[in-house]
Amino acid sequence: MVKEGIVLGHKISVKGIEVDQDKFEDFSKIGHPMCKLLEKESKFSFDEARFKAFEHLKELLISALIIMALDWLSPFEVMGDPSGSVLGTVLG
Repeated sequence: MVKEGIVLGHKISVKGIEVDQDKFEDFSKIGHPMCKLLEKESKFSFDEARFKAFEHLKELLISALIIMALDWLSPFEVMGDPSGSVLGTVLG
């Protein structure tokens, strides 16, 4: 059985849910020029570097594959795991 994995940018393990540190560091580096706009008493200047950072972040966020259409010709299985308070279901 899998001991840990990455789901939607979060690391899931026996320790619980954590942020995927590698992805966090990548996004922090890319978004740094935009974060400078939030500094106290900084002049708002959406220059070329900030525009490129914005476009790059936007592309990364909208290009991530989250849900994929089911191929009805391939075999699949629906697995459920009910407990006393929640029901978890996975399409595999």
